[in-house]
Amino acid sequence: MTFRPSFQNQQSLSQEESDLSFEETVKKVFDLIRPWFRSLPAETRTQYYSPAEVAKIMRVNPQTIMKWCRGGLGKKSGSRWLVTEEQIEVFLKRPLAKKGP
Repeated sequence: MTFRPSFQNQQSLSQEESDLSFEETVKKVFDLIRPWFRSLPAETRTQYYSPAEVAKIMRVNPQTIMKWCRGGLGKKSGSRWLVTEEQIEVFLKRPLAKKGP
């Protein structure tokens, strides 16, 4: 299923609007797409968490979460790790590695 935004009040930019700063332009764009984004079904909006947030939720040391990230939990976006609830569930349900003979 593909979602495409439809903007009712599509207009060309006035001279005043074309002189906006980058930050103001980004804010205007987000203001335009926010209603469309909120109209999407909840399952299409994925919540991402940082390793620090996951550690706080799970009440474990942040270093543990970083170790899990290097072991397959989450995905790296630039220099940051991002983790979804689904990835946490899958990671925790996987079989544990056996140590020793």
